[in-house]
Amino acid sequence: MVGVDVKVEWSQSPVRLDKASLLRWMESVNIGTEGTRARIIETLYKRGYLEGARKSQVTPLGEAVATIIQTLFPELSKPDLTRRFEAMIEEIRSGRRTRMEVVEESKKAISRLIESFLERLDSAAREIGVSLGSIEVDETCHICGRRAVSTVGGYSLCSNHLEAFERLRKALPRTASTLSSTPREALEAIARSRSRAGSWVREIAALALGDEKVYEALL
Repeated sequence: MVGVDVKVEWSQSPVRLDKASLLRWMESVNIGTEGTRARIIETLYKRGYLEGARKSQVTPLGEAVATIIQTLFPELSKPDLTRRFEAMIEEIRSGRRTRMEVVEESKKAISRLIESFLERLDSAAREIGVSLGSIEVDETCHICGRRAVSTVGGYSLCSNHLEAFERLRKALPRTASTLSSTPREALEAIARSRSRAGSWVREIAALALGDEKVYEALL
């Protein structure tokens, strides 16, 4: 006789960053300087983009601004521009370039960006209003009330819950196989697992457990 123990382990959910780990991340991707990084993080909190005393969490305003920057102002969604300006400042300090050379080059770069941004400001303002609920939209997410982007099983879902639905749809067969359970039993485990599944995924799992059309769409 050979005894076999089967142990099921869930994959770890992403670790939520705190201020210290945010600072380390900024250092790793070379954003800011030693003297400005801490101030940048504090500014994100003061402006209401992040919240949380121990773990940093993006607020609805922060999420709206991040989405708008990525879609309407992609030039600002990457650290390349910041690195470029910081590199020029270092060149002034080392004497490789003059202050006026850097100022003139920076003015030209910023002028081009401003001209491009002005054409998209109205769209950006509307998107922020929609994201924060101050501007009404035709359809809202059944779960959270944000603007809906698609419909699943007769329910309107926002981009966050739609992404959660797609991730859950791809992961459900593997999860059911790992647990040696039916898909419905795997969904029940996911809906209960606060430490192993994000809130959006748990909410989709709960919706599917309560509605056969959503459940069938996951299969």
